Amino acid sequence: LLYSATFPYLKRVGWLVGLALFDSARAASAGEGDLAIDRSLQSFRLGRILLERPYLRETLAGASIMLVSLERMRDVIYQFESAFNAGKLKDVADSLASQRIREHRLPVANYLAAQQIIERTYQPRGSVEAVKLAEVMSGARVRSDRTLQRLSEAAFWDARSGDQADWFDVNDKVKGVWADWDKRWKLTDLYDPIFDIPSDFRKMDPNKFLAVYYPLNGVDEIFDVRFKLLLEIAGTVNSMGCVGFRLTNKTIPPQIA
Repeated sequence: LLYSATFPYLKRVGWLVGLALFDSARAASAGEGDLAIDRSLQSFRLGRILLERPYLRETLAGASIMLVSLERMRDVIYQFESAFNAGKLKDVADSLASQRIREHRLPVANYLAAQQIIERTYQPRGSVEAVKLAEVMSGARVRSDRTLQRLSEAAFWDARSGDQADWFDVNDKVKGVWADWDKRWKLTDLYDPIFDIPSDFRKMDPNKFLAVYYPLNGVDEIFDVRFKLLLEIAGTVNSMGCVGFRLTNKTIPPQIA
C-alpha cells in the first residue's frame, strides 16, 4: 500500500545535512567563506530535491533541510563577515532567488494512497467492507511482527466501519478535498481571503471519512511551510545583498542606514 510507505533513508540524509552544516561553520571560522557558503548551498539543494518528492513526509523533510540551510548561511555570514566576498554572495543570492518554490507540487502520493484505500476496502457503488477495512488499515499502520498491536488496530477499524460514508460520498469527498487544496495552491496571492476560510479537509467529519482523513492528514501544513520558505529565501537574499554592499562600499546600504 502507498499509505504504508516508510522512509528510513531520511535519517541518513539528516546526518549528511548535519555534517555539511557543521563543515560550513568550520570553514567560515577558518576564513574559507566560499567553501562555507557552498556547503550550506549544497545542503539547501538537497532539500530542494526532497521538496519535489511525492510523499508529504519527504516534502516536509526537504523543506526543513532548506530552512536550516538558509539559517546556517545567515549565521556564518553574520558571524564571520570578513571571510566572504561580495561576488560570491551575489552568485549565491541569485541562485536562491531563482528557486521556483511556488511551482512545486502538492504531495500527490498521499492523494493516491487515499484512493487506493477506498478501492481496496469499499464495494463498488456500495458501502465499506468491515473485514477489508480492518485488514488493510491495520496492515498498513502496524508492522507484521507486532501481532497483538495489529489485532488491536484491526479492532479499532472494525468498530468504526459502520459509521463510514458510502462509496459515492467517500469518492466525492476525496476528490473535493484535493480539488480545494489544488485551487488554493495555484493562487498567486498568498494573502487571498480564501485562506481565511477552513479548507474542505478541515470541514470534513473525520469519523465518517476515515479512509480520506488518515492518508491526507497533515497535507494542509505544506501551505504554511511554503509561505515560510518564500519568506526566508527572500530574507536571506536581502541580507546577502546588504552584506555584499557593505563589503564593497564599507558602509551599509543607504536605504537602511
